Amino acid sequence: MHVPNLAFKLVYMTFSVQPFLNILLIDDNEDQIFLIEDELIQLRYVPKIKRVDTAFGLQDALCLPILWHIALLDYSMPFFAAEEALAILKQQEQDIPVLVVSGHASEEAVVNLMKAGARGYISKQHSSRLISAIMRELDDRAFRQSQRAEKLKLRETEHKLAMITTAVQDGIVLLTAKQKVDFWNAAATQITGYETEEILERDFSDALIPESFRDYFDEQFHQFQSDFSYGKQKLTLEFVITTKSAQDITIELSLSAAIFDNQWMAVGIIRDVTTQKRAENELKQLTIYDTLTSLFNQNELLNLLEKEISRARRYQRPLSLLCIDVDCFSDINDDFGHYTGDRVLVELAQLLKNTVREQDVCARYGDDVFVLMLPETSLTDAVLVAERLRVLISQLVIESDTFERVSITASTGVTELNTQHNCLESLINHADKGMCLAKKLGRNKVCVAED
Repeated sequence: MHVPNLAFKLVYMTFSVQPFLNILLIDDNEDQIFLIEDELIQLRYVPKIKRVDTAFGLQDALCLPILWHIALLDYSMPFFAAEEALAILKQQEQDIPVLVVSGHASEEAVVNLMKAGARGYISKQHSSRLISAIMRELDDRAFRQSQRAEKLKLRETEHKLAMITTAVQDGIVLLTAKQKVDFWNAAATQITGYETEEILERDFSDALIPESFRDYFDEQFHQFQSDFSYGKQKLTLEFVITTKSAQDITIELSLSAAIFDNQWMAVGIIRDVTTQKRAENELKQLTIYDTLTSLFNQNELLNLLEKEISRARRYQRPLSLLCIDVDCFSDINDDFGHYTGDRVLVELAQLLKNTVREQDVCARYGDDVFVLMLPETSLTDAVLVAERLRVLISQLVIESDTFERVSITASTGVTELNTQHNCLESLINHADKGMCLAKKLGRNKVCVAED
């Protein structure tokens, strides 16, 4: 058993400003603690690792007043199933990324674990990737927390605005049955830039509604009037307007019908929701795209692949899948650093995206594994696409941070939806087997695994 040098650790911690890192190790092998500690200390972290190997132990650890940064889960524990551990972790309110570490998990098991909530899988045969995976998950977790904080901040701001008098914070407009502006408050001026004297008595649609949206707005407004006698008193629309200062903003217009002096009127609340829409779009991007490569992430790939499989079956159309793995990627990280490794992934992702068709789907499936979904493509044509990509990848040259030129190759597995491989799991597994065969035959090859 390896025993870390405690004196060295104490000296190192005393004279270095190091971030603390709390790791929940769900493993029946105590030796893993020392291996992980040494690696993290070299990266200037102070790791605090707690090992558990039972459901009760995990539950007790989660009850401790400790913010766990990451959980490492051994798939092959004899008395504690990985699926049960994931279920326990999923019940917690903490955002604890889970990396599965195992020596012999099947492809199907890995897919199921990812669906159950694991964020990554590292084989013990490739333990050198573990620390980089931990660092990447910590970065992703920090990014997610930042986004959640921004969303929470936005919600809190909206709540405060709702509590303040509407006349001060929200634009208020009063419209006649003919859409003439009868009232316009100071907040409406602040939002749109138009002063009261510039907008009063004008047709609201002509003054503010963009021409491309005007016919639809007029139709909705007239229908809103007609429905008033049937009890419909509210209408909410969202559209982009151009302010007086020529700035495009997204506004939400909420109309409520009322009777003033025996005349039908519409009270409109104008809100600038540009920031909210931008935040929603950013959050949406995070849920479907990989943060490093900007390709679809694994979850979105699985969603899109499920739909495309259903469509291909219904209309009896071909569908092929490519599984691409960078050859000797761990060596690149070891020889040139993880920054260069990330640049390799980014450049490769850009190459794939620029080469395939618009209807094809590119995704980052795992650490250095990419999956391409090719609708309307037979196995024969998919092999040709894979071969063309193989050549282009072998011609790719990436410059490291020390200005060294790094060349790469990739091994690719190809499969097609058919009677034998007619579901998501089978299709992915068969493509992965083809990729593994390409590795076995010497790398930098395109292979179709035998059924």
